[in-house]
Amino acid sequence: MTRLVFLAGVALVGVGLLVVIADPDLRKKVLGLNLFQTGVLLFLVGASFRRGGRAPLVSSTATDSARYVDPLPHVLVLTAIVVGVSVTAVALALVVRVGGGAGE
Repeated sequence: MTRLVFLAGVALVGVGLLVVIADPDLRKKVLGLNLFQTGVLLFLVGASFRRGGRAPLVSSTATDSARYVDPLPHVLVLTAIVVGVSVTAVALALVVRVGGGAGE
């Protein structure tokens, strides 16, 4: 299952990069950048997966710290999603202002 997540992430990165390079339409370039970002984030989440892992809530009965999942990649992905939405909104506003459609 983990390999499937990595393959999906690589496929999204590849398609996003292809759209950014090959398409002259600025709106499609912004969408290609979103696909690229989604692929990278999916790769990060897949890399941080641990089978049988638990949330890192420390209690007095917890003795096996090797089974905890590191929360840092998930926090970074959430932050990247928020930043990505903001950048996409600004980029699309600039594209509308510039008039960067291919048919124009």
